[in-house]
Amino acid sequence: MRNYLNQHENHISCELKIDHLLHISRGLLHIHNSDIIHRDLHSGNILFDGTPYISGLGSCQPVNYKGQQIVYGILPYVAPEVLRRYEYTKAADIYSFGIVVNELMSEETPYNDDSNDQIYLTVNICKGNRPKISESTPKLLANLITKCWDSDPDKRLTIQEVVTTLKALTLKNLSSKQQIIQQFKLNYGLFLDGYSINPSEQAVLSEDGDLDISLYEGQPLVYTFVNDRDSHINLLSFNSGDNSIEFNEGSQSSDISINFPVAEITYSTDDLLVNFMESETYGHLFAKKILVGGKLFISDLIPATSTQTDSFKFFLTWVYDSAKYSKENPFNNLTGSNFLAKIRTLDGKDLNTCEKLTNWMNNLYQNDVIDIISYNNLIPISKLRSITSSLIDEIDEKQPGVANFREKLSFYEWIGDSSYTNLTKWINENHLIYGLIIDKHFELEISKKIAINFINIPSVDSSTKFYLKMINPTTRLEEFLISNNFFSTENVKNIRSFPFTKRFTEIKSCKDYAHFLIKFEKYKIRFDNLIPSKGFKQAIENALENMKPFTHLQNVFDEYGHFFPLNVVLGKSLKTILPNSSLSYISEEIELKSAPFKSLIESLNSHLDRLNITYLLTTKGSVIEKSDLSNWIQNTDDFLEIIEFDNVISLYDVLEEDQKRKIDVILNKKDNLRIIMTGIEELKDLDVNNIEHYKRINIKPSLEDENYEVFGSVISKNNLKLENILIAFELYDLNGFSAMIKNLNRDVDITACYILWMIIGNPSKLSIFSPRNREFQVD
Repeated sequence: MRNYLNQHENHISCELKIDHLLHISRGLLHIHNSDIIHRDLHSGNILFDGTPYISGLGSCQPVNYKGQQIVYGILPYVAPEVLRRYEYTKAADIYSFGIVVNELMSEETPYNDDSNDQIYLTVNICKGNRPKISESTPKLLANLITKCWDSDPDKRLTIQEVVTTLKALTLKNLSSKQQIIQQFKLNYGLFLDGYSINPSEQAVLSEDGDLDISLYEGQPLVYTFVNDRDSHINLLSFNSGDNSIEFNEGSQSSDISINFPVAEITYSTDDLLVNFMESETYGHLFAKKILVGGKLFISDLIPATSTQTDSFKFFLTWVYDSAKYSKENPFNNLTGSNFLAKIRTLDGKDLNTCEKLTNWMNNLYQNDVIDIISYNNLIPISKLRSITSSLIDEIDEKQPGVANFREKLSFYEWIGDSSYTNLTKWINENHLIYGLIIDKHFELEISKKIAINFINIPSVDSSTKFYLKMINPTTRLEEFLISNNFFSTENVKNIRSFPFTKRFTEIKSCKDYAHFLIKFEKYKIRFDNLIPSKGFKQAIENALENMKPFTHLQNVFDEYGHFFPLNVVLGKSLKTILPNSSLSYISEEIELKSAPFKSLIESLNSHLDRLNITYLLTTKGSVIEKSDLSNWIQNTDDFLEIIEFDNVISLYDVLEEDQKRKIDVILNKKDNLRIIMTGIEELKDLDVNNIEHYKRINIKPSLEDENYEVFGSVISKNNLKLENILIAFELYDLNGFSAMIKNLNRDVDITACYILWMIIGNPSKLSIFSPRNREFQVD
């Protein structure tokens, strides 16, 4: 960003700067929505490729990271609490963003006069000193900057609030005040003809009034049973009780319509035009406020099954949430086998595919493609001259395309509380669309990026299974997996064989104990028909094209995940540790009947008494006394958690066949010798008068092992192999090798020749494998 400012000094408009900041904030929103903290946000990590984007993700860490805290970053951008050795939080990123915002707006390097004295600058930052805000910075943006770099992290804005503020500024900068008034005809009356709302032929107010634009902060609004032709109400008529005017063909009946407001616009002035008269030329009503955004009309929900309706609500919620908060949508590739209601836009376009609906929603929330979707706070045109117009009863709302409706609901009231509609919450809370990683510290982590997209909406099945289980881990891997809710022996076998997953030595578990578990299942979520996400697929392709594919592929899988559970069980669980001798009592799973409740408690207490168990632990380590088990069981609907992962697959298996084949070649599981790399070397620096020559050949990138062979020959500039010129290769090391040349043909000018060479070895040991040579076999 600093280079961008230097190259365009004094030539970047305020509007363009705000647009740049909106792009940057959306990038940070995506990072924070993934529960990741950047930790090193500064102008050097803001790169420009037409639009700005955030780089420098190498220092990112999960929000729940509890390892050693090391201060990262460029000092002027580091939050004061981090300088005091407190942990990094999302609020620390917001502080850094505030410094970046001010730097872009002022075009000045932060603390330019103090940056050489690091100790002095550190003390001043901790005391509350901040860079000067330019006088040319809009007031709303100056307030945003001040809130972002507040000394108290709890008082800083969230990234969602930052994006909302910048979007409001962007809307105001789309065009001038007069252009907005003219575009939406805010100073015109409204004429209602019974089936549509149109602006009056002539303006009723001047264009010099007060215009206010604010982002809509509420939920989308849902209207049920829209345009019922049996209704005696016509809201598109000036007299809403007058149904004498028939609906036209454009007023189609719909099960629901949904308003997705983006902004509220109000316009007011006391300056009525002098030629204003009470005439239909000036319309029937005047709207003091309008909502702009998008409107959808949805049909075919009433005859659909409850499962189809709920799955559609799940998909619509995900599309809306992804577009509004700039999150990746892994459900954008659903096939026709998933129910999609009939969806029509305000201008009559059919959104008959998942992709079309997603694009429409993205255009609405990210590209601000908006229409008037509601006229609010309406008063009759005839009352505009009234001195006491503020006391006139206002008509709450008139909507384009909506003649009548039965009920008005908020979006999440309409969504309801079924298992499918709760699926969005469960996926987000438990990060179920992310891969899982076993890191170098032998801990289970959630991947930083989404590796998969879904062809089908996950299935959700209710369960009331209540059971006891005793498990005795025999290896270190089994012990690790059991502690992280992997119980199937098949999972252990699979994870051990997955490529790019941490290799486990088969160390026997030396602990003489078994895991005793109480599990109450509530829901089983099943994922199927997975495909690689666009980002994962491209990252794999980039790694395959690299000279060091092992390292780069490992980095990709470390970022996107090693494996993914196709089955996830939600519920509640308790556990404790018992001696292995208890295995004789419970060798396998014991299922308890959950009803009647009294019998369940008696049966459970009986088993606990025999095992001499007086208390158990929750997954978070809280103690549940035996006497409190009744309350714990009755509250199992609260705070559901993952109690089991099952049917685990490698993310390698999600890839397309061609990419898997290329990875298999690189993995070289049979340790075959392969052509590692080839090259050609000029000999123009040799002495033509000598017969014997020595030539050092350096290679890049360096190898990681010296166990390789080099073969080659001397060729002419016409690529012909030359006879009577002997060549041998020796002195191999990680950075190259030497060629010993003996020229027995005095008729050949050795300085006009070349060495054509190839390195043969085991790519998995050398870590280098040129993409140009992978298809060739070595006999």
